[in-house]
Amino acid sequence: MKTHSLMGLIAVMAFIFFGCQKESSDTPIATGTLVLKGSAAFDQKQSIATIQSGNAKSGSSLISMHTANLKVQLVEVWVSQSEVKEGISDNFAWVKVGESDALKLVEEYYFSAQNLTAGDYKSIKMGFKNRIVRVAVYHSDLNQVVEMAGSLDESSCGDDSIITQYFSANGSFMLSGGSFSLMSPGENISGFSIRSNEIITISWKLGGPDVQITDCSFVWNDVNENGVYDCGIDATGSFDCIVDTPMWSFSVQ
Repeated sequence: MKTHSLMGLIAVMAFIFFGCQKESSDTPIATGTLVLKGSAAFDQKQSIATIQSGNAKSGSSLISMHTANLKVQLVEVWVSQSEVKEGISDNFAWVKVGESDALKLVEEYYFSAQNLTAGDYKSIKMGFKNRIVRVAVYHSDLNQVVEMAGSLDESSCGDDSIITQYFSANGSFMLSGGSFSLMSPGENISGFSIRSNEIITISWKLGGPDVQITDCSFVWNDVNENGVYDCGIDATGSFDCIVDTPMWSFSVQ
């Protein structure tokens, strides 16, 4: 009788244990949706959409210009619940938000990651091909646009190598010698939370939140004075901003 009672007790306990285990494993994981979208660098009155493109000869090889927009080739976007900091290694668990293979204006990008595990996220990783097109306007005539092909690292006319940038509340980073190296403390993004069955949106744009087209300027040396930017022949320089402006800024909605 004692043996039967003991075996019966073990059977009951096993049923309770494994029954609870099965119920726990069947519990759905809370997930939400993350949207990362590009937005226009300037307000509607100064949007590149309102500027008519065309080439204008200035009569001089040195021309004062403003950057109105930028075409980039953003290949992949990732997020992590770990926080990028100076000097630590990238042993993070990254979750892909989306990918693309097109050279386009920042505001034309839109990524949506559904079923992202709920929790607090602290970092974003963005991989770019090393090619850009600067959309510039004349200081003397904001209606005249010149597109200037080049590279993100400003070393060539563009190539297919990948430049990866990391962003957290501490700023923007690149990997150097296997650890994160700070590039700019002003290019930061606050943490964001993914909540069950909710959508959170991150807006990404060129420049700071209140930047104006005329806040930053540069000089274009149009060597052959043809009104067209010839990469490898023409040159740009004397970049200057009257306000402290990051290259990228983010806002969480």
